[in-house]
Amino acid sequence: MPIRSARTLLICLLASGLVGCRLLMSIVMLPVGLVVAVVGGIAGILVSSEHPGADTDLVARGYRIERRALDVTIAEDSTFEGRLVLERTATAPDGIDIVEVASLSFDPSVQELELLDAWVTTPDGEVHRVGQEHVFDRPAASERGAPEFIAGLTRTVLFPRVVVGATTHVEWRFTQTAPSTLGFDYVWKPPFAIDVVESRIAITHHTDVPLRWAADDGFEVAESSDGDLRTITATLTGYERQRAERAMVAARDVVPRFQATTSESWESVGAAFHAAFADRVEVTPEIAAVAEEVVGDARGLEAARLVHEWMCANVHYVVVYLHPMDGWVPHRASEVLENRYGDCKDLVVLFASLLRARGIAVEPVLVNNDRSFVPYELPTPLQFDHCLAYLPDFDTWSNPTDRYLELGELPVHLSDKQVVVAGEAGRLARTPAGRSEENRYTVRQRAELGTDGIFRGTTSMELTGRAAGLFREQLSASPDLEVVADHLLAADPRGGVGELTSTDVADLSRPLVCSGEWRTDVPVLIGTTLHYMVPSGIDFVNAQLVREMLTTRERRYPALVMASHTHWRTEIVLPEGFVHGDVPERVELETAAGRYTSVAEVGPDGVLVIDRELVIASDRFAPGDYAGLRTLLLAVVVDEERILVAERTGSAG
Repeated sequence: MPIRSARTLLICLLASGLVGCRLLMSIVMLPVGLVVAVVGGIAGILVSSEHPGADTDLVARGYRIERRALDVTIAEDSTFEGRLVLERTATAPDGIDIVEVASLSFDPSVQELELLDAWVTTPDGEVHRVGQEHVFDRPAASERGAPEFIAGLTRTVLFPRVVVGATTHVEWRFTQTAPSTLGFDYVWKPPFAIDVVESRIAITHHTDVPLRWAADDGFEVAESSDGDLRTITATLTGYERQRAERAMVAARDVVPRFQATTSESWESVGAAFHAAFADRVEVTPEIAAVAEEVVGDARGLEAARLVHEWMCANVHYVVVYLHPMDGWVPHRASEVLENRYGDCKDLVVLFASLLRARGIAVEPVLVNNDRSFVPYELPTPLQFDHCLAYLPDFDTWSNPTDRYLELGELPVHLSDKQVVVAGEAGRLARTPAGRSEENRYTVRQRAELGTDGIFRGTTSMELTGRAAGLFREQLSASPDLEVVADHLLAADPRGGVGELTSTDVADLSRPLVCSGEWRTDVPVLIGTTLHYMVPSGIDFVNAQLVREMLTTRERRYPALVMASHTHWRTEIVLPEGFVHGDVPERVELETAAGRYTSVAEVGPDGVLVIDRELVIASDRFAPGDYAGLRTLLLAVVVDEERILVAERTGSAG
C-alpha cells in the first residue's frame, strides 16, 4: 500500500491511466437495481467472458482466440435466443489460468443458459470432454457484499488438462424469456492485447425490430433477408494484439468495435433512466430532519457542499460487480438513509432528496466510469456504468461515491467526457475539463548536509483539488505513514528513512497538508570538494516516478494525465566552511502541453534555494502532442538528477 500511495499521486498529477494502476479502474462501478429491467439484453448474458476489466484488457497475455461465433435471433417482442462458441489456445504459461475457465452470467428469472458441449484438445491431439462435475453455478460477483440487490448466477466450466498449446472449446445456448424495457443492445470488441484469428457475429431479427448497427474498420459486415427476417453478419479476422502504453486511455477507445442496438437516441436512454429514478427521490420527515441538521442556515451552493460532505462521511458506497442486464431502478431514498449504504445511483437518489428538502434541484447523470472518452457511434445504455449528480442551478457536478473529492471535483477519468443528463427528456452534455490551477501540489523542503555526509531534512506538502482527493484515499488506506515516507525516500540514490504526518484526510473543507522529517542513508563523500545531487526527500512526484512517464517510442494512443500545477521549493544548507559553486542556470520551457521553470539562487546566508514549477495544461494529450509533454517531464528529471558542486573555503583549513 505505501508504494502504491507514492505512485498514485504521480498518477494523479502525471499518469492517471498508467497500465497496472488499480486505484481508479480495478473497481468497475456498474449500475444495479432492486428491480431487474434487463437493460443490456444479450450483453448481460455474455458479460463474464466478454467484458474484462479495463486494466485486465490492456495487460492480458498468454492465449489466443482461435474462433468465436455468436448467433442470435431476436423475436418481434425483442426476446431472443442464440448460441455462442468460443475456442482459445494457451500460448504461454500465464494464459493457462484464463483458458482453463469459461463462464457466463445470467438471471434465471428472465434468462435460460445451457452448456451444450465443452472439451480440451491437448497438443498431442487428444480430446478430453468436460463432465458435469467440472460445471459450477455460483452467485454472480455482483451479489457478493451487496445484500438485497439482485439474484444473478454465473455458470462456470473448468477445463481439465490444460497446458501450453492446449485448445479449449465451449458451446453455450441461451434464451431471453422476457423482453428488456430498454430494447436490445450488444457491443463486442477484441481484447486489446490478445490475437483473434476469427470472430463472427450473426444477428437475425424480425423486420419489425428497429435494429441498427455500426462497425469500425476491421469488421466485414454483410446483410441478407429472408421474408420477415433480416440477418447482419459481422466478421473480424486476423486481429493482432497491441502493446499497451503508459498512461493510455481505455482499450475500447483504440480497438475495433461492433455494435447493434434498438435504442432510438441518447435522449431516450436518459429519459428511460429518469423514469426509473424520479419516484425514488422523496422528502420524508426523516430526510427533511437530516437536511435541516446538516445544512442549518446555509443556502445555495454552500448548502449543497455541506450535504455532499455529509454524504461522503456517512453513507457507505457498496461496490457492485455486475453486468448491464440488471435494472436501473435505485432504492428509495428513505431506504438508503436507513441503511446508510447503496450503489452509485442509490447515493445520487439520497443526495437529490436531501437537496430537494432545501429547494435545490439535482439531476442524475449517466457516465462511463473508465478511461474511455470515445462514445459508441450509436446510442446505447451500454455506454454507461456509473451515475453522477448535476446541480443545474449552479452548473456543478457531484460524485457522491467518492468520499475524498469535494463538491464540483471529478476525477480525471470522469472529466471532459460525453454524458447523458437523465432529465425528463434526457439530454447530452459534457463534464468539465480539468484545470491546472484547481489541482495544486506544493512541496517545501529544507535539507542540511552534516559533516558526516548525511542529509537531514524537513518536508511540508499541501495538495488541493483532485490531487488531494486521490491521495486522501491512499493515506486513509495506509496503516503506517512512516513506511510511506521510507518508500518515497527509497527513490533517492542515497536512500533514506523518515516520518510523515497529515491532516485529517476525511476533512474535505480544508487542503490536505502533510509534513515529515527525514535523513538519507548513504553519505556524500566530503573532501575539499563536494559533488552531490539535490536530495528528493519526501516527495510524491520525485524524479524516479516522473521518469516512468518518459519514452522515446513513438506514441500511438492518447495519454491520460492530470491538468495540474506543481511547485517545488528546496533549500540546501552545506556544512560550515563550504560554499556553493556555480548554481544551475535558469530554465524556462513552454510547450503546448504546459510550462516548466526552474530558478536557483544562493542567498546572503549561503543557502541555495531552488524554485521549480511544472504546469500541465490539460488532462488528455493526443499522440502527436506527447512530445510537448515529454519535453516538460524530461526537464524535471534532468533538473532533479543534476550534479551540484561545492568547494571548501580556504579558511576552513
